[in-house]
Amino acid sequence: MTEYFIRTALLASAVAFFCLLGEVSIRIYYWSTDGIPITEWHRFLAGNFGATTLDVELGWKATENYRAWRKERSKKGISYSVELSQNEYGFRMFGDISSSRPKVMVIGDSFTHAREVSD
Repeated sequence: MTEYFIRTALLASAVAFFCLLGEVSIRIYYWSTDGIPITEWHRFLAGNFGATTLDVELGWKATENYRAWRKERSKKGISYSVELSQNEYGFRMFGDISSSRPKVMVIGDSFTHAREVSD
């Protein structure tokens, strides 16, 4: 029984160690490539940026009737303005929908949501 407990504890410790190592590696990578300090990571998580809301069923969803104007920095450190608008369904705002121009509907995840890209 003691041997089983020791093996289970060692396995759990190894899994926890590799998860922690992966987390630290990812944070160091993004700090070195994009300059995102560890203290700023909360800004990039769903629910803490305003444009997304935590959802029990979906994990996260776009916030309804959301508007924001803010400054962002590019990977090269250049500052730029972002105007982010979402309608009553959480969809990103865009041009005139009654126009005869072709339209494209994009279905995706947080990458296609693109909170860092202006309308």
